[in-house]
Amino acid sequence: MKKIDIFFIFLITILTFLIWYGIVNRSLNGDGYYYFAPPYSLFSPDGKLSLTISTLDNFPRILDFILEKSFGGNMRSYMATVLGIIIIVNISFYIFIKKVTRNQYIAFLASIYAGINYKSGYTFYANGTLQWVWQRVPELIPVFVSFWFLIKFVNGRKTKDYLLSLIFFVLAMLMTHYTIFFLPFIPAFAIIFSTLKIKGKKDKLKTIILCLKIHVCLFLCYIQIKPFYKV
Repeated sequence: MKKIDIFFIFLITILTFLIWYGIVNRSLNGDGYYYFAPPYSLFSPDGKLSLTISTLDNFPRILDFILEKSFGGNMRSYMATVLGIIIIVNISFYIFIKKVTRNQYIAFLASIYAGINYKSGYTFYANGTLQWVWQRVPELIPVFVSFWFLIKFVNGRKTKDYLLSLIFFVLAMLMTHYTIFFLPFIPAFAIIFSTLKIKGKKDKLKTIILCLKIHVCLFLCYIQIKPFYKV
């Protein structure tokens, strides 16, 4: 990593902290207590572990359990964790955009625009609805990694890169069910870039069929495990 990358990551961290530090003093609001309720906690009221492959929101249950055991009812600690997650996601976004565009300046501007846009991020981060952050933000990190390996696959057409892309995407889906909204973009991205980058109609067709085949199967498995009426 170059010095300019370290400098930009430092700026992103500082700016994110300055913009969002006020949420540390926020209290939970509305459904913010969602994962404190016994039916939605990591352990059910009868003491059984509720963590399974078919359980919605595995990561929020785990994270909330750890925070509850560590900090009890200290809400400042919960909100400080939110602030830490925002910083990590913004840095991850910078690294992802940098690898895609190979341009530090584009990555920095994109990270700043996406990460400290107060108007668009307030509902997620600062409204006191803690479950919104747990459900919709941390899974972005494995999603970024998944897209990065997908880009490597399109450029090099190595099967291991595609498998790693799938592994990280499945990890994100197991974390929270909202990852499903990213699913259509992965084959679409692979098909478009395959069409532009891969030479030869036969190779293009093979890549497109591979992308569609695996992701259709993944989507069908998701529906089977997590029916939409549960979402």
